[in-house]
Amino acid sequence: MPVDCKIPTETEVNKLKIFPGNRDLVFCKYNNVEIFNWTSFDNRGSCHNPDRQKVAVLDCCDSEGWGMNISELSYKIFTSNNNSVYIFDLQGHQFDKESVFKPIQTTTVHSNQVNDETPTTHNPYIWVSVSDDKTMVVNDLRCEDKHVIDFAPFGDKNELNAVDNNPYEEHL
Repeated sequence: MPVDCKIPTETEVNKLKIFPGNRDLVFCKYNNVEIFNWTSFDNRGSCHNPDRQKVAVLDCCDSEGWGMNISELSYKIFTSNNNSVYIFDLQGHQFDKESVFKPIQTTTVHSNQVNDETPTTHNPYIWVSVSDDKTMVVNDLRCEDKHVIDFAPFGDKNELNAVDNNPYEEHL
């Protein structure tokens, strides 16, 4: 399979997403989230437009994390490290070289490592997170550090590693 684009990063990448508001932007997650303009790179990793390569950083924390999702309704970015979820609002922002964004909200609703979080596709305020504490939490952006409901879908047997929403049914 031919390689169309190779983006050299300073750290490993645990998750990668394309920004729905601008398909040229690639979000790479390790500890912080680095945002690159993929059209600046060729298939060997050489940058042919250095002013546009890394366009921003979402400043989360210094430890490794795995979760990162983007709301297509509100362009909010959800990313997790440790037992916290950091929420960034990028709607309407212009990206200059090396812009650094701080979270608009940080929530700590889990007692252990958050493994994944996802916004719903039907409500711009509701998002769901799962954790090594074996719980799934339904959160509401309007209620800082509070959640709508939490439950352990598999009892106390299994850690939860991933979550996604149903794009067709609001309540699944």
